[in-house]
Amino acid sequence: MIERKRDIDVPGEGITIHIKEYYCPMCKESRLGSAEAKRLSEVLVGLLWVRSGEVIERDTEVYKNKEGYLVKIPNEIAQSLDIHEKKRTRMWCRGNRIILEIE
Repeated sequence: MIERKRDIDVPGEGITIHIKEYYCPMCKESRLGSAEAKRLSEVLVGLLWVRSGEVIERDTEVYKNKEGYLVKIPNEIAQSLDIHEKKRTRMWCRGNRIILEIE
């Protein structure tokens, strides 16, 4: 496989993403390395975030109890996400960001 650069145009966005891929001239297939696939995924998630509309941003506090740390979600954000007490969420972190997914 040979390493090559390729441009991907995002339909309807007027955006071109530059990627590095591995291409096999014999079978005419290409593959992304894991680091490049992760980068492309982050770029596409960022585009979805920007397209999704209004962003509500508020400062909040972090509290500690015996089970761990608690983060206060401001009412405006909780209402926009239709969060109710005891609703299940998934959480993960990437760098210094915590991401919550409300089920």
